[in-house]
Amino acid sequence: MDEWVLDDQATYVDPCKDCANLTGGAQRVTRGGNYGDPATALYPWLRGQSPPPFSYGTLGFRCARTP
Repeated sequence: MDEWVLDDQATYVDPCKDCANLTGGAQRVTRGGNYGDPATALYPWLRGQSPPPFSYGTLGFRCARTP
């Protein structure tokens, strides 16, 4: 399943340590993949983008917290 992440779509910041792009861009970053994707689409460094109101059956999000 593709997952929304916090970042807005933009060029990577370098150097970056624990940073997020929260500029309010029109596209949000998605990462991950799903059962319908080819193996070449599952590399961890790949990212996609979609406008925030966009949805489809294999797009979700993850809630995380410090244990």
